[in-house]
Amino acid sequence: IYTGVDPDVFATANFVRNQLVKDTSTEQAYQFVAAGLRTYCP
Repeated sequence: IYTGVDPDVFATANFVRNQLVKDTSTEQAYQFVAAGLRTYCP
């Protein structure tokens, strides 16, 4: 998000969801993105 690879958090969450297990929910994808942002972008 910060480097401009994805235009917004929705695109990021969609990319993450497509990389995770087939049954991953949209909510889980957003939780994963949020955890990554908290960890790597303080």
